Amino acid sequence: MPNSHGAGGLRIAVISSGPDEFSTIHTACTRAGHTPVAYIYGRSLRPGGPTLSDAGETTAAILDAVPTGMDLLLPGGIDGLARMLESYNIDLLIVFGFAWKLPPDVLAIPRLGALNIHVSMLPKYRGPAPLLWAIRNGDRTGGATVHWMDENFDTGNILAQQDGIPLVEDITWSAYCDEALPVIHDLLDKSLALAAAGTPGTPQDHSAATYAGFMEPGPPSVS
Repeated sequence: MPNSHGAGGLRIAVISSGPDEFSTIHTACTRAGHTPVAYIYGRSLRPGGPTLSDAGETTAAILDAVPTGMDLLLPGGIDGLARMLESYNIDLLIVFGFAWKLPPDVLAIPRLGALNIHVSMLPKYRGPAPLLWAIRNGDRTGGATVHWMDENFDTGNILAQQDGIPLVEDITWSAYCDEALPVIHDLLDKSLALAAAGTPGTPQDHSAATYAGFMEPGPPSVS
């Protein structure tokens, strides 16, 4: 698909899970000349599901980081999310740390499609808890992947990925982000240029896929 967004860059909506994640994506977008038009916070693990216990605290932290004039949206379900995305006339959707499965009609709303940032070297550790499974399995390093989203979880074509993010003992999400977010920024910088040019990406080797589902007894605090 040709790049027809013009001198003003792409109009981008961002769905993510915390202030540092939003800031990383926002910086990558604006440095590339694109315009984030809305932040969307995924306040539940499933559409219409119970609100996460830390959603109020996280929302407050995101508000402190939101640029002046930026809309922060908190959809409760898929229909609400679809209406929000349609109203912003976006070219691209960027998703990072969002557990909902987006149906094809929602993925079709952005003109170019939707990109997902996944904290593994796909096709390894597809699913909502890749970092937890990497730690459980004793991996010394993890990776990050930017890929096109399709109707399944973490199966779309890859635009950019990088391995070698340290997974130290007693790791915390904050400490992991110190290492991972600069990598994600660089991967997103590359991926935005490819997405704007309509690059389809590289298909994953589905035969090598592994799955990283939620761990019992409850949802993970790190994903």
